[in-house]
Amino acid sequence: MEESRAQPMKISAEALVETEDVKDIYLIENGKEKKVGSTTEKVKFVRINGREAIEREQTLNSDI
Repeated sequence: MEESRAQPMKISAEALVETEDVKDIYLIENGKEKKVGSTTEKVKFVRINGREAIEREQTLNSDI
């Protein structure tokens, strides 16, 4: 049986844009929904050791 090897894939960032997205977080207890916080996700392009990379940062904002 032949061994299958993944081929390297070249990704182009031409169609990608840096972005930031905020989503609310809800907790449901005993059938009651309550907003308890939000998440913020940022996607940006960076250079690490001379190579292009995509950095994804996700932050949770909540008092509980």
